[in-house]
This record gives sequence, structure tokens and C-alpha cells, in this order.
Amino acid sequence: MRKRVEPITVEEFEEHWKHIKYQLEIEGLKPSQKDKEVIRKVLTGEMDIRHLTDGIL
Repeated sequence: MRKRVEPITVEEFEEHWKHIKYQLEIEGLKPSQKDKEVIRKVLTGEMDIRHLTDGIL
């Protein structure tokens, strides 16, 4: 069974966004402001990751 991870705070997300964005860019992705908002919502627990569909990033 998977261990549930606690959501991070918005402040923690902003601290880590540069690293997240860099990793996405290494993979050839160009995250938009909408992508950033969706990623923030998932990591802060505002949105369940299962609500995401292919093609958002």
C-alpha cells in the first residue's frame, strides 16, 4: 500500500517551483502559467492528481 504524502504549503511550492520548472524544461516541456497553477493545486492538496488528464503539460 502506498504511503500518503502530506501536501506542501503554497510558500514551499513557490520555493521549489524553479527546480520543478527546470526539470520540466530538461524534458522538453515549457510549463505555462496554467500548468504552474495545476501543479501547485496538486502539490498543495487542493486538487486530486486523478483529476488531471493527458495533455495538460
